[in-house]
Amino acid sequence: MAKIIGIAQLKGGSGKTTVATTLAALLAEEGETVLIDCDPPQFSSDSWFAMRNQTGLVGRLSCETSESEEELAGLIDSNSKAKYIVIDAPPRGEITTKLVIAVSNLIIIPVNASKMDVWATYDTEALVKELKAVKKARLLINRYRDFTNSSREVKKELKKEIQIELMKTTLGFRTAYMDAQGEGYSPDEWRDSKAKEEVYSLLKETLKII
Repeated sequence: MAKIIGIAQLKGGSGKTTVATTLAALLAEEGETVLIDCDPPQFSSDSWFAMRNQTGLVGRLSCETSESEEELAGLIDSNSKAKYIVIDAPPRGEITTKLVIAVSNLIIIPVNASKMDVWATYDTEALVKELKAVKKARLLINRYRDFTNSSREVKKELKKEIQIELMKTTLGFRTAYMDAQGEGYSPDEWRDSKAKEEVYSLLKETLKII
């Protein structure tokens, strides 16, 4: 039975697709991995996969797209023999996000390092609580700059205001994430040693949780 990792956040622009594609690429090195993109019409994860296909680095990774809860449920069932399934949930898609939360072994909720993003995470937290999934959910701080007071304050506020555990890993504010994704690569395949360290930390922590 596949281990399912849902990347969910009702707020747009949180870095969900970056986290989903990065984890999918890294997990594919561990075993057969399916990335499911549930964010029509742009399907950014699927576009990344199409670019990755051109690099010849696809390996044991495949990608599917879903436009409905019924289609998503069917894709999860048909890919149950894979080792991992990574789901890129849609922003503002409450019904689909509920399904992703319900079926996932781990829910990663990316949060940008700004106070407005902390406030915008309350709605996602409410869904997690409604589905009694707090224990299997984690907050992942994205675009974090540990040398700034504002980022450190956001980290403190998340611990205080959101009743979901923080991942030890943080992802920095690095162009490598955008640049790598735009070319179909994972950040560990790019020219930024710090980004590589961060994503390997994310992989290690994810595997430990699931």
